[in-house]
Amino acid sequence: MSLITPRTICTPLSDIHVEKLMKMYSEKDSFKYISPLKGKEPEYYKAFIQRSINANQLETCVWSVNLKSGEFIGTINLNYSEVIEGFQIGCHLKRDYWGNGFAKELFHELIRFAFEERKLPEIGSIYETNNLASAKLMQLFQLEIQSVKMEGEIEIAICKLANPF
Repeated sequence: MSLITPRTICTPLSDIHVEKLMKMYSEKDSFKYISPLKGKEPEYYKAFIQRSINANQLETCVWSVNLKSGEFIGTINLNYSEVIEGFQIGCHLKRDYWGNGFAKELFHELIRFAFEERKLPEIGSIYETNNLASAKLMQLFQLEIQSVKMEGEIEIAICKLANPF
């Protein structure tokens, strides 16, 4: 199932997206706020992408995000997280698209999809507390911090939002 926002079309992640994802993953700041994925070898990323593609056949949803012009700008996800003990939403954009309102637009659609189409009772999100843009995004969509904990040397916040419908 594709998701559409005012500026993007999000299609289920598939093998045709691997090359674009690998290019994004090689960008300097690609994993600036996703510490567990920093500094890995290309084979690790290829396996990670393949697991995401395979998971799309289960209850997980990972989408490739493209501008309506067709340009690839990142990924979004709705997947089960053991850390949250429930479904989480996330957004990973190419650096050139940070700060342009895309995460806000995509989160709006992810939340709608999670609650209206998947009928989930709640969703969550995890972010590194030094990522102020993510903190603002959580506040904007009223995802409340449930806990803050250390993952290695990185402090993360775990947020949740109950289905309002």
